[in-house]
Amino acid sequence: MPFPRIVIAAVAVITMVGAVLADLVVPDLAAQHAFNPNRPPHAKFHDAQYMVMTVLLGIIGLALALRPGRDARGRTLCVAAVVATPWLGMAGALLFPGSHLRSRVRRSHRFRSRPARPGLLGADPAHGPTRRRGAASLRRPDPH
Repeated sequence: MPFPRIVIAAVAVITMVGAVLADLVVPDLAAQHAFNPNRPPHAKFHDAQYMVMTVLLGIIGLALALRPGRDARGRTLCVAAVVATPWLGMAGALLFPGSHLRSRVRRSHRFRSRPARPGLLGADPAHGPTRRRGAASLRRPDPH
């Protein structure tokens, strides 16, 4: 197997297990994601969706990388695009207001309150759900 396909197959395996390890298995990171009682259910849904998606893309990429055939260059480029998708999505997520690669967690595994940074997409964090973390920030004020 050519070296580029070996590298891409390794990236496919890392893609397949990386999000599951980070969000579900590694205790300090899982405390911020899957096992964080302060995260709203919809945020946990998206975390689970991302984990399942990366596993599926990793499996597809690995199957394509290991599949024999004539057009090795075309298949290698296709596999590279498949396994790059979640990584490019993670990079693109940093463009949104209030997003960050890692949340700061106290020993009690609660989020520290910190102001959101302005996003690159032009959103003003002072006028939206990014001002505060958690489900309470998404609720509309009670009119009564």
